Amino acid sequence: FIRPALGLKQLCDVRPIDCQAVVDRAGKKYSSQTIKHIRGAMRAIFNRAIDLEVFDGRNPAAKLDLPEVIAEKRPTYTVEQLGRVLVLLESPVYEMCLLGAAVSLGPSELCGLRVKHANLTGVPVEMDGEVLAPYSLAVREGWYDGQRTRLKTAARRRNVGITPDLAEALARIITGNKRQDAEAPIFQSRNGTPINTPNIERRLFGRLEEQLGFPVTWYSFRRAHSTLAALTGADLQDRSLVMGHSDDRMTRFYDIKSVERMRAVPTGIMEAVREQEARAREDGKLVEFGRKAG
Repeated sequence: FIRPALGLKQLCDVRPIDCQAVVDRAGKKYSSQTIKHIRGAMRAIFNRAIDLEVFDGRNPAAKLDLPEVIAEKRPTYTVEQLGRVLVLLESPVYEMCLLGAAVSLGPSELCGLRVKHANLTGVPVEMDGEVLAPYSLAVREGWYDGQRTRLKTAARRRNVGITPDLAEALARIITGNKRQDAEAPIFQSRNGTPINTPNIERRLFGRLEEQLGFPVTWYSFRRAHSTLAALTGADLQDRSLVMGHSDDRMTRFYDIKSVERMRAVPTGIMEAVREQEARAREDGKLVEFGRKAG
């Protein structure tokens, strides 16, 4: 972004007003945190040039004003809207979206789940030296742009409890997959790689938006979790732990008791969602896109 914005100027020709223009331009496109990164990158470039003695003078990016960023309202769902969306989805997209809302998983985290990360039984199991509580998922990595990635933050490394019916639905998906080994993705395409979530968003979610009259995105399901969890009366700390928003100073290790306690969050959400799904199916204006599992 910086190089195209500055054009073909040589370092010696770049003035503070040019750097400020880059930051102002970024303010129209990116979040406040990204703008800070851009400003920091420009400062680092000129500081390095000064250290190498290829730039003589004061750093033109040293004192830049950050533009005011008006946060765009991001789409989320009421429980009624969530039910209306879910009844129009087929497996495994249905389970992915339901799981996203129940335990607050984003598309990268959903695609990063491996078979070994899921304890779909009623007894504790061992995974890579850790003990997974009954009916729980270990969120350990993501999948983005065709490759496995680290989680966005340390807080996203978490264990989340799921309900027995969610565990049953995931077990059916795994049984029907091409790959079923421990390292295989839970949500996989026909060739055994993680599902291409951008394609689903373009091809399916776009049609659903036109039909339903409100945005349908992967992150809408994750964001809906906080609102829905609050309606169930879940403890604020448990909601934060499930979402992966906890403070870095908090522990990243989860014992079985804590996971069992946090399972109350998705349990309450699932009960509310099931009720809304039933109501949506009774609405003659909605047409299902085929039979789904779960």
